Amino acid sequence: MLPLAQPLAKNHYGEYLINWIYEVANILDRALPDEASQKINLLLNLRISEIDCSEQMIGQCLAWMKEQQVTFYDAAYLAAAYATDAVLLTSDAKFLEKMKNDERICLLSEWGGVISGVIRDRAINNRKQ
Repeated sequence: MLPLAQPLAKNHYGEYLINWIYEVANILDRALPDEASQKINLLLNLRISEIDCSEQMIGQCLAWMKEQQVTFYDAAYLAAAYATDAVLLTSDAKFLEKMKNDERICLLSEWGGVISGVIRDRAINNRKQ
């Protein structure tokens, strides 16, 4: 297993995230600069479990980079969705288009459910209509 700088994580709801603390810290610092440090520490104290990124995931990311002209960073989110049998929820329509409307990707604007299967089914049905 080859670890990412901040590996995948699974919270108590079963969602998997990549680099979650970096993403959240950026938002907190911009939105609540006086409270960001305290809020980040509270999040870190949740002790979100981490899993390693496999060589297979890295290989898939590199292939998508070459074939679909996407970044490793974006591809890693999709690889995590495949590795965890989840759906990637994103607002990046260009990424979805580059990935040829992969069924594991759901646009935030199409999201209406909480359960992965519901999200996946709804996204697929919306594209077929």
